[in-house]
Amino acid sequence: MSDQIDKGYLKGFNHGYLLTEHTPVLVNQLLETPSNNIYVDGLRDGHKSFELSQSKSRLKEIEKIRTQKGKNLDQEK
Repeated sequence: MSDQIDKGYLKGFNHGYLLTEHTPVLVNQLLETPSNNIYVDGLRDGHKSFELSQSKSRLKEIEKIRTQKGKNLDQEK
């Protein structure tokens, strides 16, 4: 039984991650539907994981820009 739950959650997680990446409107509509299901729990967590990875990626880009801008300012002095 636990193995089936884990597979259902994992499948939902992977689908949530991919759907958020490619069709975010659809996954948001799916997540608005109330459900007490292990697959939907995985879907929700996959969605959150994608959003988190995108936020981290954006923060790294900002930090890279700041670092480059700081180096350019040091070179001008």
